[in-house]
Amino acid sequence: MAPMDKFKGPQFKQAMAKEGNLIGLKIEDPLAMVYTDERRFVAEVDKMLERFPRITYIFVILPLMTNNNTYSMVKEVEVLHGVITQCIRLETYMKKFKQQTIGNILLKTNTKLGGVNWEVSYNMDSLATQLVTTCSGSR
Repeated sequence: MAPMDKFKGPQFKQAMAKEGNLIGLKIEDPLAMVYTDERRFVAEVDKMLERFPRITYIFVILPLMTNNNTYSMVKEVEVLHGVITQCIRLETYMKKFKQQTIGNILLKTNTKLGGVNWEVSYNMDSLATQLVTTCSGSR
């Protein structure tokens, strides 16, 4: 949905793939780019999914002037097709598209796809001892 002159698809894919490899999230082809407006968005996604039926997630670059209706249409795609969507504002892409931002976007995407970004490691014996001590001292 972002204007063609402001969004550079190949650079976007390259940056996402590079950062994805660092965190273990593989970004692979097809990279299907569709430039459309709000009125045709759902129809364009339908066509894209017919052409590439194995797509599991869609990154949507939202234009500068985005309203709730646009976001709702993107989320409608998730409901209709079971494909995960991740919205990125064009402003974020143009000004803040750095390694940390890309990493945060990919971590959010990984969670949406059912991945685990990190796990807390702790010793249950130590935790149980602390709880018992705390509970017994509360009388």
